[in-house]
Amino acid sequence: MGIPKTTVALALLCGAAAAETVTKSEAYTFWLDTEAQPRAIRTQAELDALWPATYMKGDSVTMTAPGGAETAVVSEASWGGTFPLALASGGLWTFVDSAQGTAQFTVRHSIFGTLGAGTEASPAKVVDAMELVDLVEGGVAGDGYVYALAGDEGLAQRLMMPIGYGAADAGDGKFRLFEDPNVCASGAYLFSLDTIQSGPDRDIRAGRWIMTYSGDEWAGDAAKASTLVVTSPGGAVTTLSLSGTGVTSFRFPHKGDWRAVLTMSNGAVYEAILTVPATGAVIYLR
Repeated sequence: MGIPKTTVALALLCGAAAAETVTKSEAYTFWLDTEAQPRAIRTQAELDALWPATYMKGDSVTMTAPGGAETAVVSEASWGGTFPLALASGGLWTFVDSAQGTAQFTVRHSIFGTLGAGTEASPAKVVDAMELVDLVEGGVAGDGYVYALAGDEGLAQRLMMPIGYGAADAGDGKFRLFEDPNVCASGAYLFSLDTIQSGPDRDIRAGRWIMTYSGDEWAGDAAKASTLVVTSPGGAVTTLSLSGTGVTSFRFPHKGDWRAVLTMSNGAVYEAILTVPATGAVIYLR
């Protein structure tokens, strides 16, 4: 996945009375890393392309290697600076900055020739969610292939099964792939992604928007019902009776706070305030 290079120009319009005063910054080029954590390093090329890590004045940084050894990389820095991410083996690497927080990386053992043979005696060490899929598609793994999870604590929930395969517990923290024709994947699906806010409350432009719904917290039962209630800033209420899981469009025609409440068949309730801002100060991003 490439890292987008974006140019930003900002213009602030401060209302009609001062509309003639427009301030525009110089064009500024920056890099934006949108990868989730832990960051999955799958190939030697991805490992070589890692940016140096940054730290600020006063920061201390520790590094924990896959084997558990902890190293002080930076101690109460006198000045801000950078250091290379020397991820020298497969597994989970953890960096903790005293002020900036924690960053984790998983590095595939196949880069270093330490993956394992995929047998009971030498299970493959799987560190990221897509690794099994890549191993099967690459002809490395198949029916009877034995693996163990060697990534972060949440890997078991994110791990993707290859199409046509399931996994059985092989004991001692190991699993064995077996052919299962019931495991399938959907075709390509086009969807919209809002990256402005994490939600659920957010600002939106006036117009028609897509909202998702489910009757069973997205478990997939088409018979489960749900109710979506949207209340306008003026108090008008629109109630939509829905079933299964899907999306519905709704028009937000004017400014104010719109309240959307989704109630599911199991009693779960999700609520969001969708704000259509008034015109005035505007920030342009291009």
